Amino acid sequence: MNGKGKYTDAYIDEIKKKLSMDNKALNENLQADKVNELLGKISKADADKIRSIMNDKEQMEKILNSQQAQIIMKKLSEGK
Repeated sequence: MNGKGKYTDAYIDEIKKKLSMDNKALNENLQADKVNELLGKISKADADKIRSIMNDKEQMEKILNSQQAQIIMKKLSEGK
């Protein structure tokens, strides 16, 4: 695994820890479009930052097209 894989694993682990979810539950919630419910489980400041980014189409495209985001989405879709 390259260095970026280690970081993305850490990001996924941190997300799962903050939301108290495993990969399967996190993936199911994301696919079921329960983003607001997920954001309700983290601090208001973090949720506000995420909402701000989600409302900015340019920022979202940049993030989603990043290699790290692609790795995270692949790992979540595989349920690993």
